[in-house]
Amino acid sequence: MAVNIACFLLLYSHRNGDINIRASWICSRNDMLMNTGVITSALLVAQLQMAWPDLLIATLIALIVLQSALRIIRDAKAVKAGEKTDISGCCG
Repeated sequence: MAVNIACFLLLYSHRNGDINIRASWICSRNDMLMNTGVITSALLVAQLQMAWPDLLIATLIALIVLQSALRIIRDAKAVKAGEKTDISGCCG
């Protein structure tokens, strides 16, 4: 998790630049969310003795990653087609 945070911070100021750097920043952000989700899920499962927190958090993480991947693909296609040069936007 420390490495993901370090990468996230290093890439943060470049998140609206090159599509490759933006994708790297989004992946670092998603990795931090996954790490936090796994830890939270483990604590909740241990505390509640039920599996539903793990299933819920895994589903949320999957949706976030899928949305991010679709956004990166959409932006990359737009950049490649010359339709878009500014890839800024909130949070990826």
